[in-house]
Amino acid sequence: MLIQKMICHIFPLMLTMGLISCQATKFQEINSCVPLHQGQSKHVEVIARTYWNNTGITLEKGHTYRFDIAGTWTDWTYQANAAGPICPVSNAIMFPFRPLLRYSPFRDCHANYFQAIGTIGRGEGKKLPQHAFIIRDGMPYTAPATGTLQVFANDAPWEAAYSNNLGLLDLTVSEL
Repeated sequence: MLIQKMICHIFPLMLTMGLISCQATKFQEINSCVPLHQGQSKHVEVIARTYWNNTGITLEKGHTYRFDIAGTWTDWTYQANAAGPICPVSNAIMFPFRPLLRYSPFRDCHANYFQAIGTIGRGEGKKLPQHAFIIRDGMPYTAPATGTLQVFANDAPWEAAYSNNLGLLDLTVSEL
């Protein structure tokens, strides 16, 4: 159990902080990606402080998935769920800063602060990959490409912005 917690929580945090690299560990082998089959589900935790949460799930082009996501996470003192800030005041305060988000309104007019964002694969450096999307609880999503599902809290695009994030969301991905 301790090794599993290290693999799922400590290694990704150390990767995000730049303390270790995937090439220097067996993290990639341990966290190998597997595709789901129709009717199959996988549960993962999405950690607010982690810049890229590698789910270990391969989404396949043309396949449809459902995301069930629950829980709350916090950025500084602002509490949010997968859909964004819970408090309307927090939403109003952060609204002018939306263009600064990793997944910005320039890419999707519905993008909001601290939403759960999924990507198929990882981008180069700070750049998001072509296939990024808002994870909506219970809604179907058809993958436009094949690749590993990565998830993050929609915060400012620099990794240091994630240091004051707390909490996690429970994500279940099911192939329909």
